[in-house]
Amino acid sequence: MANVLVVSLDDKSQWFDQKGQWHSIEQQVTMNTRDGKNIKGSSGAKDGIVRGWVDGRLVFEKTNVRFTDMDYINIDVADFGLYYGGVKNTPYDQHMAIDNMINTGKYVVQKNNFLY
Repeated sequence: MANVLVVSLDDKSQWFDQKGQWHSIEQQVTMNTRDGKNIKGSSGAKDGIVRGWVDGRLVFEKTNVRFTDMDYINIDVADFGLYYGGVKNTPYDQHMAIDNMINTGKYVVQKNNFLY
């Protein structure tokens, strides 16, 4: 499987680089509250949340995010992908295996290879 590099907003990088090992990557994204006016000058609160865990260890947290001011804009897509840094193309093929992907509105606990 892939090496995983996590870079936080404070520029602290952490490598999870055990080649051939599976990793659990979890993310929480919570939309900020909005005032309901949906007009120019509306104010969304800076209370949105983005958190990320690798193998159960919190590696990123930001709890003062203002995604939008408009009530009709919501989180409706989960997206992820591989990225090879730098200005050149990757010198070799990149592969990533994904298993047991879940997109849910509540926390899912894994115990004894079962999801609860």
